[in-house]
Amino acid sequence: MRVLGLFRETESDARRELPSIRDVAGQLDESLARQVIAFLKGGQVFMDVMGFRKDPLDARKILPGGLSLLTDGRWIWQADLCDLIERYRIGLPQEFLDHVASASPLSPEERAQLVRRGRDLLKEFEAARGSRGDRRKR
Repeated sequence: MRVLGLFRETESDARRELPSIRDVAGQLDESLARQVIAFLKGGQVFMDVMGFRKDPLDARKILPGGLSLLTDGRWIWQADLCDLIERYRIGLPQEFLDHVASASPLSPEERAQLVRRGRDLLKEFEAARGSRGDRRKR
């Protein structure tokens, strides 16, 4: 499982190996951004957290659902990634864009299976983040 949308500005430890949103802003054209957003919104929620976090590039704005996690069975992402793409048209890995172009919508059976795997998916997400369970405010 691959994790999508981790950036220096969104992680509490600001790991330097992560890309900066500023460096990838404006890389998606509007049409592709809409396609990616539709795909991401069609993912299966496996951890739903009420709340928000501040926009990492404009602290006057908020990103709803920031810590909620979704998946399509191959990739995992935070719910607020859609807002970041909509606002900043951030570039994403070509491997993911190719996946979006060729993927089919999740079936009800696939969705149910992903929900059952929720705890394992969360562990994979946390491992990719290098997280130690630190949920302090960013």
